[in-house]
Amino acid sequence: MPAQPAIILAKHQSAWETVAFLCLFPPVSPVIKQELLKVPFFGWAFRMLSPIAIDRGAGREALKQIVAQGQEKLAQGFWVLVFPEGEYTPDGRVMPFRTGIGLLALNLNLPVVPLRIEGLFELKQARKKVARPGTVKVTLGAPVRFPPDTDPAAIARVLEERVRALGAKETSSQGPTERF
Repeated sequence: MPAQPAIILAKHQSAWETVAFLCLFPPVSPVIKQELLKVPFFGWAFRMLSPIAIDRGAGREALKQIVAQGQEKLAQGFWVLVFPEGEYTPDGRVMPFRTGIGLLALNLNLPVVPLRIEGLFELKQARKKVARPGTVKVTLGAPVRFPPDTDPAAIARVLEERVRALGAKETSSQGPTERF
């Protein structure tokens, strides 16, 4: 983990990591969809997380919301937690990362710490979500910092490949921030 604030980029598996990361990492502000703040009881709990709440239907405006709120959270001492796929997959497949992660990394000028979670899948059975018991493995990759002229779509592709690689093999202790 870098000593300075960073963007934690996680492969989304379930609600588990949103809560667990609050304990595992420095103070983080998760990027969540605004609708979650309207859910009875859970909306109150999400507000307590000091999230970056965005309107995902707003397109480019949503990216501006992430950057503006991300800068505010950084000023308050928070790191930014992002799930670049937007949704989790019940079978753990890595879905294509959205370009917004590239824009966020460039605009906030922060290193990105790729992270992969394995062993925590939710299955739909008879219209109910049932968590399968097992061990959860959280693997961190080396922090990556991108030059200001990097194409945001290229950043998303590089980070997606880094997350995929974290699941393909065991990773050992990583060195200092890696430059793209």
